[in-house]
Amino acid sequence: MAAPRSRTRRSASPTYSPRAVTPVRSQPKRSRSKEVPRRVVRSPESVRASMRAQALQDLSSTRPQTIIRGLFVLGDLQDRTSAERVSGFLTHENGAVRRAAAISLGNIGDRSAGRRLVRALRDREPAVRAAAATAIGNLGEPQAVRYLILRLRDPNATVRRAAIQALGQIGDLRATPALSARLVGGTVSGQVLPMDPDHYNRVEIARALRQIADPNSLPALDRARRYDQNALVRRYSLDTYRQITAAQQTEEEGDQ
Repeated sequence: MAAPRSRTRRSASPTYSPRAVTPVRSQPKRSRSKEVPRRVVRSPESVRASMRAQALQDLSSTRPQTIIRGLFVLGDLQDRTSAERVSGFLTHENGAVRRAAAISLGNIGDRSAGRRLVRALRDREPAVRAAAATAIGNLGEPQAVRYLILRLRDPNATVRRAAIQALGQIGDLRATPALSARLVGGTVSGQVLPMDPDHYNRVEIARALRQIADPNSLPALDRARRYDQNALVRRYSLDTYRQITAAQQTEEEGDQ
């Protein structure tokens, strides 16, 4: 009989001989020097000149929004050299442009624009008239007082309020009779001035009279603090009345 063959058992999981792994040499990284862009530091004068140049260029545009942007920038820069050119836009066909021109002139602070702003008080747009009155107040132009007094009769309440505030800023005693009459009603130079129907305007009148500090306004303030139907008007009238009275007493004691 033939001898039985010896069977070798195979392992369930075959074994693999590990291969020789050749180590990969890490190559040295090349240092790449990145060029950092230098930050250009501009002087305030250079930035201002650039903004002014751009604003003047905007004024040459045909788009109202672009013109308005240029006007506001020149006003913020308070660039008096451009006041004459800005004044020319007070007669622009677009009402928003005319309003922006008035605001810009008030911020620039050049009194040479006072006459053109006075003309703008008669503009057909209430927003332009109000902006012109505010600009005149910022300029502190006493020659415009009589024109601002005329605006106390304006049919628009916002325009009247701007005129009242401007008269308070200027602080001219000539405004006392008209403001007093608009506070409680009265007669000025033979003309009847009724009480302003807007109670916010009457509050502003009391504040304006405080800035003017004219003792001749005390009768109107006394009447307003007693009889005005609005509590806010009564309070501001009382505060102004007390302040002017105290200042008057201090002055009289100083004279003694």
